[in-house]
Amino acid sequence: KLGLKYWAGCTEDHVGRMFEGIEGYPCADGVRTFTKLELIQILEECGYSDYHFYYPHPDYKIPLVIYSDNRLPKTGELGGNFCNFDRSRLALMDEGRVFDEILKNGLFGQYANSFLVEITKEPRKEASAEVIYAKYSNGRAPKFAIQTHIAKTETKDLQIYKMAEYEEGKEHIRHIVQAAEGLQELWKEKGIFQVNQCRLEGNKIFFEYLQGITLEEILDELLEKRKLDQVMDKIQKVVDSIVHASSTEEFQMTPEFRKVFGEVEFPTKIQAVKIADIDMIFSNLLLDREQRCHVLDYEWTFFFPIPVGFIVYRALHYYLEATSGRRILG
Repeated sequence: KLGLKYWAGCTEDHVGRMFEGIEGYPCADGVRTFTKLELIQILEECGYSDYHFYYPHPDYKIPLVIYSDNRLPKTGELGGNFCNFDRSRLALMDEGRVFDEILKNGLFGQYANSFLVEITKEPRKEASAEVIYAKYSNGRAPKFAIQTHIAKTETKDLQIYKMAEYEEGKEHIRHIVQAAEGLQELWKEKGIFQVNQCRLEGNKIFFEYLQGITLEEILDELLEKRKLDQVMDKIQKVVDSIVHASSTEEFQMTPEFRKVFGEVEFPTKIQAVKIADIDMIFSNLLLDREQRCHVLDYEWTFFFPIPVGFIVYRALHYYLEATSGRRILG
């Protein structure tokens, strides 16, 4: 009932009026949505004590991610959400920035747009691995559609794995393993970036669950403190790292490049890398306690020359354009 989308300009799902739910349904009869507290009260009045809340986002109708109390969104993770497919809406606020404040104050469970509640009559048996986060990349062609899961094992360790959504996506999963091997070989000479280790088990690819802080989180923290000089300095350093991570060669157009990116003309001779992870965005770059930089996700790696400037462009674009608060850097 108190989902942030309804404060931010979406109409109530059932009656189509602004603020109807959050005002307590002054005009509607027969339909109700509930807050998390109200749902818990209903469950306990009915004699249920074993229940678990999950949070589909952006909502329950077309969820892209499902969070849990064991894996809530991180600051900056919910930026740019204006999706509302069933009817028109207003945009009364920057929802991403508001969600960041909600998360900092531990209130996400109250203001999540949707709930998924698992209820059992008897206490559920402990599974070998409990899924605490699920992301569905199902807006892609079937051969690229995948699921990403984070699960907590019996020993309380966390594991992360990906799997194909459809049969034709299994080749893409195997491609990720090949990408890890190729990038590791490419980067080993200079050692600027480390590849997040992975292994293929059946139809799933498991990644090492690394502890640390992403470059995106570091930059956002500095940006919030208005330390713009430090932000620009760190961005320049990571750009230099991407450019110099491996040896380069003059770019030559290939049929493989044309197939993916089309016919592109470049004004001057530019340098390219022979194996390219084009998704080296700041949220995919994690610093561990020893300040080693790990590349978390290398799904979009290509085995043909790509201009290194394009990799830099994507990293900058997806940071600067993700939330309005970062555009001060532009």
